[in-house]
Amino acid sequence: MKKISILFVLCLMVLGLTACGRPARPAKLAREARKTYGSATVVSKVKTPIGYSVTMHDKLQDFDYTIYSSRRHIGLFNYEPEISDTFEYCLIHKIIDDTEKATIDDITDRYDAMYTEGYGFYDVYSKDPENAKQAALEYAEVLQRNNMNGRLNGVELRAITLGTYLSERTGYKPDHDEEVGRVTLPDKTWRSKEDELIELYTIYARELDPSAVYLRKEVKKLKFTQYDLKDIGGSNGAPKYWSSPVTFYYFKAFDGGEFYMGDFYLKNPNDPTTIDMVNNYAQRTYPDD
Repeated sequence: MKKISILFVLCLMVLGLTACGRPARPAKLAREARKTYGSATVVSKVKTPIGYSVTMHDKLQDFDYTIYSSRRHIGLFNYEPEISDTFEYCLIHKIIDDTEKATIDDITDRYDAMYTEGYGFYDVYSKDPENAKQAALEYAEVLQRNNMNGRLNGVELRAITLGTYLSERTGYKPDHDEEVGRVTLPDKTWRSKEDELIELYTIYARELDPSAVYLRKEVKKLKFTQYDLKDIGGSNGAPKYWSSPVTFYYFKAFDGGEFYMGDFYLKNPNDPTTIDMVNNYAQRTYPDD
């Protein structure tokens, strides 16, 4: 009897755990869609193997999108509900394939450009970096004037120059492509690749010193630095030769000292399985030294 009771309790626990995190039902999905994006009508509802999907018709800009529910494992028996949707993707398609098709086609032709679509970003390609930049800025202008109620805020367009560009626009070689910069809705401010790198290394610097302020950068050949080629770690973008250029980003520390973050890594002498980003924070210098 005791064994049966224990088994019964265990079964109840399993049922309770698996009941947690059930995927949202269609009525909840419709409410979530309206709460997030505004007035919409339900077009269809479907039960899927992992949850539900509801197709909604957006009244403000007259297009359909789908909102999904599902769940994922977060333990042996427990689940966490998830909700995702295609709103942004479908709205952008509405704009480029319908509302602004003529304008988008004109920009594409004038700058000999192409674009690929994704959730939250566009990649804009052209052989010429200036063309890629201008195409991205003009695409952004088109998207922004259709950005009603800020529902496309945060969408990012990346301008990329192609190393190989086929006339039929069917392919490219990713290892030859180079990002020129980005523009983000709603402000449409252009950020060059250099701007992005400075922002990135500022983040790295502030992990060492939260007060770090960017000063300048210097590019040198590895042979003119204090670092030895045999100590270089990592593979992606690591300098391979003594003549390889390396970049140092200089910052002002909280105490007025200067230090740099390098764009390459060194093998950790105490742990051969790890690498450390080059910096001289511990040996920072001071203007009066």
